Amino acid sequence: GSGTFGYETALKWAEYAHSRGKGVIWDAQATWGREYAMATYFLVDDGRDYFAHPSGDNPDNWWSGYDVDLGAPLGQRYSWNGVFRRDFERGIVLVNQPGEPTKTLSLGSDFKTLAGTTVSSVTLPGREGLVLLGSGAGGATPEPSSVDKALGKPATSSSTGGSYLAQYANDGNSN
Repeated sequence: GSGTFGYETALKWAEYAHSRGKGVIWDAQATWGREYAMATYFLVDDGRDYFAHPSGDNPDNWWSGYDVDLGAPLGQRYSWNGVFRRDFERGIVLVNQPGEPTKTLSLGSDFKTLAGTTVSSVTLPGREGLVLLGSGAGGATPEPSSVDKALGKPATSSSTGGSYLAQYANDGNSN
């Protein structure tokens, strides 16, 4: 969530670092899981970030997911069917943040998981992420039908009333 140590707070902190010309090193903790940590990295990477793998990884037990190439991002992350999503030239990443219920998502086309399985829908529990490779020509993914370009950006209003506060206008919650 958006509390002091919340997932969204961590993403916004990374964006703050980027706004100051800095990069972020995403350190994959053993409790995170590799793909969840990598998907989080891809959600916010602006070309200056790095992804650190656990110290137990070495050439003898290298995870092939570290070698994934999604190509250039096609935009920023956005809220999509209750999860975070970011589209790339050759795939997409999805993250269902901690504390959220499991979501089953229809992808609209076929993608390949990092394990090589072709999927057109996925089930994503809370605190899980997926890196999916496009399986079409050139691996390109379709453009999303709607992108919330205001998600997480500052908002102000000239007046307020009841629960209609500017800070809720672009928090990704449709309520």
